[in-house]
Amino acid sequence: MLDIENKISDNIKLSKPEETYSIGLYEGKSPFDLKPSAKIMNPIISRNDILNDNVNFIADPFAIFNDGLWYLFFESMDVGSRKGKIRVSVSKDKYYWTEGEPVLEEPFHLSYPQVFKEGNDFYMVPESYEANEVRLYKAVDFPYKWKFEKVLLHQTCVDTTVYFQDDLWWMFACDTPHEHNRLRLYYADSIYGEWVEHPKSPICENDNQVSRPAGKLLNYKGKLYRFAQDCKPFYGHSVRAFEIKTLDQLEYKEKEIDANPYLKGGNERWNRVSMHHIDLHKIEENHWIAFVDGRSH
Repeated sequence: MLDIENKISDNIKLSKPEETYSIGLYEGKSPFDLKPSAKIMNPIISRNDILNDNVNFIADPFAIFNDGLWYLFFESMDVGSRKGKIRVSVSKDKYYWTEGEPVLEEPFHLSYPQVFKEGNDFYMVPESYEANEVRLYKAVDFPYKWKFEKVLLHQTCVDTTVYFQDDLWWMFACDTPHEHNRLRLYYADSIYGEWVEHPKSPICENDNQVSRPAGKLLNYKGKLYRFAQDCKPFYGHSVRAFEIKTLDQLEYKEKEIDANPYLKGGNERWNRVSMHHIDLHKIEENHWIAFVDGRSH
């Protein structure tokens, strides 16, 4: 039985070595006016909050709100196997979270667990590049039990990001896992496919500052934005944002926003080196939150 009141992230941390990546919460009046939350001390979840496993770091937060509770899915990197698995933490108020429980593990590395609801069903498209596949999972008992549904692409991709617009599903996928320098675009009538590569794909090439996704797409005031990791001078250095001007089956056009980098390392220990992921949610008019991750060393 889940005990929401038995919360872990009360900022009283156990004595473990300093983490690399951990998860924080930003808030603001808009997606373009965000600051560290004043209501909680970041990070809201770190590896020190995973009490029953030996975790090296946690990263790639994706949240979903359902039936009065927040569910935060994220990657945890196992110290022994050096492979990622997917965990979920639960919160009533988005500030205090239960210990992250494992919900999806494979013989290969998993990370970047984009979770979304389609109709009455919950789906997840995690990064599974070590399997040389983009894979779709479906919840059989949300949020704790998931089953493999289908291979969407027989392709080695990292940080695959899906989005539904104009009766089509769109997929942004970086197919250079170590160079981070090429972004491909696909579309399909259904999340199950069949996926077709866009005629303008790859939409980014030979550029490791704009090609690797950094979170799901954002629709804000009628404009669509995508987020990318700036991997120069090193992987996951910061996040840049781009306004998508045209997205249809024939054309793709985007423009970088003026306020880049959109997200970068801060002055606190938990994110002083870099930040490389953002997950935005509108709470109400003039109140937005973002689940982010930061690197301490």
